[in-house]
Amino acid sequence: MTFGQKLKEIRKRFGLSQEQLAEIINVSRQAITKWENDGGLPDVNNLQELSNLTAQNLTSYQAQTSQQSSSIIEQLNS
Repeated sequence: MTFGQKLKEIRKRFGLSQEQLAEIINVSRQAITKWENDGGLPDVNNLQELSNLTAQNLTSYQAQTSQQSSSIIEQLNS
């Protein structure tokens, strides 16, 4: 799987459009398109922004999943 394919998969998993992702990391939508089509790679600063965004979303997702699991377990034990 190429970098572009991975980026697209992650973006879609988090429900972001190319425009939304571009706004979050402060680049153009065309840059996101270029990266997803393997026409180039983000520079180090943009890679860091993507990494930070992914880590934050994964942490949030894990916390949400953990809370949901705890709630289900409490309901089952009641």
